[in-house]
Amino acid sequence: LKIVESVVNAVKIPVTVKMRLGWDYENLNFKTLAKNFENAGAQMITIHCRTRNQMYSGRANWAAINELNEILKIPYLCNGDIKTKQDAEGALNQSKARGIMVGRGALGKPWLLKQLMNSLNGRENFSTPSLEDQYKIVMDHFKNTLDFYGETHGICIFRKHFCWYTSGLMGSSRFREIINKATDVSFISDFVGNFYASNNIKNN
Repeated sequence: LKIVESVVNAVKIPVTVKMRLGWDYENLNFKTLAKNFENAGAQMITIHCRTRNQMYSGRANWAAINELNEILKIPYLCNGDIKTKQDAEGALNQSKARGIMVGRGALGKPWLLKQLMNSLNGRENFSTPSLEDQYKIVMDHFKNTLDFYGETHGICIFRKHFCWYTSGLMGSSRFREIINKATDVSFISDFVGNFYASNNIKNN
């Protein structure tokens, strides 16, 4: 609370807070904290609907935070286990939140955000990109990472992204073994290109 108060007093832009339900299910303090954060000047709050002790185990309890709708004047968002249109709708309905925050669900699937926004706002369906387009997205992302961090650090950072992007594709387990040891940009570029090409052929 002191951190939030200090930041609110130090800046002129809106301050938002993200938190969990509590330390564990015997210590659920999110309602008290949320109200205190609002009183301290926070403009929006996001709640990951698990406790600290849960880490990422079990299911996010979206319904747990629906009482905040009666407690807070500022908007709050629901977070946790939102990976599909059905998840997004369920999270909004159960939590009574003003919106959702997507975290791990978008790892390796950045297009998910537009899909959810279009779906929730009644816009035209945004289909999942073809494997050919996914490959272009991956390599653009990789190039931008190398440009920003340099080759050595950029390769280390991007290994996890390669794994997320390729999850579920044919041969992804072997792909991860090799990509996580690769250190040469040319080799990586060729290897990733061949991997997507082989999956595209199998997919067709």
